[in-house]
Amino acid sequence: MFGGIADVGVHNVWLFSQGARDYVAINAESGFDNFRIYEITVPSAPTLVGTWGAEEALDPGVGDLTDGLDPVQFNRVLNAAIWLTSGFGSSANRFLHDITISADGTRAYLSNWDAGLVLLDISNPASPTLVGVADPTAGPGGEGNSHAAWPNADGSIVIETTEDFAFGQLGIAVTAGPLTGTQFGGTEDTGGAPPPRFSDTGPRTGELVFVGRLCTGDPVLNAGAIDPGDILVIRRGFCAFSEKLLNAQALGAGAAVIANNAPGGPAIPNWTAPDPAITIPALFISTADGDALQASPTGNTGTIDPDVLVNLSPWGFVRIWDFSTPAAPVLLSTFNTANSLNASGPPDPRGTYSVHNVVVEGSRAYLSWYSDGVLILDISNPANPVEVARYHREGPAFEAEHGGIQDVGGIYKIKNSPWIYASDRNGGLYILKEYGSGSSKNGKP
Repeated sequence: MFGGIADVGVHNVWLFSQGARDYVAINAESGFDNFRIYEITVPSAPTLVGTWGAEEALDPGVGDLTDGLDPVQFNRVLNAAIWLTSGFGSSANRFLHDITISADGTRAYLSNWDAGLVLLDISNPASPTLVGVADPTAGPGGEGNSHAAWPNADGSIVIETTEDFAFGQLGIAVTAGPLTGTQFGGTEDTGGAPPPRFSDTGPRTGELVFVGRLCTGDPVLNAGAIDPGDILVIRRGFCAFSEKLLNAQALGAGAAVIANNAPGGPAIPNWTAPDPAITIPALFISTADGDALQASPTGNTGTIDPDVLVNLSPWGFVRIWDFSTPAAPVLLSTFNTANSLNASGPPDPRGTYSVHNVVVEGSRAYLSWYSDGVLILDISNPANPVEVARYHREGPAFEAEHGGIQDVGGIYKIKNSPWIYASDRNGGLYILKEYGSGSSKNGKP
């Protein structure tokens, strides 16, 4: 394979069996073929039997190309590599993060970050086959970040966690036009001498008009659609940011949005030659978000407001999917804690209020939620999940004993027993006993 990045290690593994054969599935931190299955029936002689990567969802067969001198093959591999590294939001990639395999060893649930939650048929481990993909943009914020997932017993319902630390992100809320309801997260420069900030100028509302690079001498795309006060969407490249903004200002823009021209997150400008004549604020967005605005260049009205949009991108949350039609999963509900919604800011600036991992048993989902602790959701009605228990501790005495505030990353549940194991990155291992599962309050851990 000439398209992959050199392997740098293994992120996690999952052991499973099919009949008398034993396997381990791994997340290889490579370019292509992140998902790999090894047969370990003879543990001293592991054998690679099957691979799959999210690039196959974009271009089936691209991971098997080998002739780097063939221009068609080269371009296919290049396009796939760019796609894998150009997701959306503040953490823009489509690489595999976590693996969960069904109890019968025939289905693999791959949390592929901005490529979404992927279901593979691995009944033949030598030939993993794509079955369906859950929409990575579903739910508040549209960040993607499919981190971990766990199906219920029959695979009809899947609980997915999204990990997102880019809470309270400044961005654009589109309120009219073809992209109504879309939110684009962005950033402002914080160093050097940037243009005025939105917190200084106040919110900006206007039609979003894509105008191209807007370098001096370039044609101004969609010039006839520009009205005073519009928000001009500019593509990064060729000339300085200050030149682009001065040209936008001369066209009467009320604000500017600069879209990156390379894979990854928002472009952060380096104002090596700032111009004090710049009086309009600027927001910087990812290449992928710029592509969406370029594809729908006029007719969209949006607002950039640091106060109203403080909750544009909440901390990571839970998505609950109906996989009863595996090829077309349907979002049934989402679940946030009050802190992950971040409606009034995090209660502790040292805290991390994203969900992390999940285990499902019966009608309950067990979640590690960093500084919100350990949560249990009743998912008997997956369209309306209800929090039924939480283990959360705080205060000076707790911090002194545990080396800091609560920061729960890992979660594990012993099947058909009340015992829950959770790892606190500051405080170590918790062994918890679930009330109502053969426990009593007198036996509280």
